[in-house]
Amino acid sequence: MPRQARSFPPDATFHIISRGNRRQPIFEAEEDWGRFLKNLLTELDAESVMLLAFCLMPNHFHLVVRFLQDALSRALHRALTSHAAYMNKRYGRTGHLFEDRFQAYPCAPEGLLPLVAYVHRNPVRGKLVATADDWTWSSHRDYLDLSSPAPSGKAFVLSTVDKDIAIATDFYRSYMKGYEGGVFEKTGRPSLEALCAKVEREGGHVPNLIRTRSKRRDITGTRRRFIDAALKAGFKAVAIADFLGLAQSAISRYRDDLSANVNFRECP
Repeated sequence: MPRQARSFPPDATFHIISRGNRRQPIFEAEEDWGRFLKNLLTELDAESVMLLAFCLMPNHFHLVVRFLQDALSRALHRALTSHAAYMNKRYGRTGHLFEDRFQAYPCAPEGLLPLVAYVHRNPVRGKLVATADDWTWSSHRDYLDLSSPAPSGKAFVLSTVDKDIAIATDFYRSYMKGYEGGVFEKTGRPSLEALCAKVEREGGHVPNLIRTRSKRRDITGTRRRFIDAALKAGFKAVAIADFLGLAQSAISRYRDDLSANVNFRECP
């Protein structure tokens, strides 16, 4: 009995991962990569799926997509079926090229930038290149306004950082460099120091002002936004309390006040 097609909620952002069957390569020659990407973009565009970020790897690929209607499965099915047929014909293969189903993880707005950075860092973690700048087959270079094999919906992602895209681009550049400098954790989420700097910059405060004992209304408001962001990024109350010099009970009370529907799990 065939599997029932999966349904995805509208107006949602997802991290998509699809791997080669038994981890086999899904690309061989350089032109295979370009052909797949071009076809993928065509199919996503036909279903009004916005490609926010991508990274093609030798035996799998990552996408960050946003869509207004449940059309993701149709677009990916056509793109992957077409590529599998092309590869099998060109290289005399038979059987499945991809694993049976792609993986899909929902992503909340506050986790979008860490997720995109995680996706763009895949070639570095895989020891294929020294820096994300050196990998051709991702949208990282497009985010930096450098030559890229395809455009992306970077404006949507960068707008979650700052309304001024130039400022947001500079922040993204620094964000990515933070990996090389050890500012970010291996999970791909920003450190508490990086989160603090981002929230304070958005609030128009000098660095580390929220770590003081000040009870000014604007500072306490920024401090609460930092706590909110840190909890949503998956940090424990004890770590946040230690960072701010507060009692753990204060952070725990704030966490308990948040809606039970909020999901603090970080995007994969």
